[in-house]
Amino acid sequence: MTTTPIKPNNNQKSLLEPLTAEQKDKAIAMLQEWCDVDETEAQEQRETGEYLEKALDEERVRIGAEQVKRSH
Repeated sequence: MTTTPIKPNNNQKSLLEPLTAEQKDKAIAMLQEWCDVDETEAQEQRETGEYLEKALDEERVRIGAEQVKRSH
């Protein structure tokens, strides 16, 4: 099987060009919208985080107990 080497295309535009002012404004507006939550939503997010943390801790204990059982 013969392969042809790939040559870099130095004429290609960079994919990491700086954003335009309009693009920056749109990105900032989108991030601000994501961060703009009322107190009720913030409380729900805190409660969800606490629930997930507890569930993960319980799962770690369960997995640890199973590993101890297998090693004996």
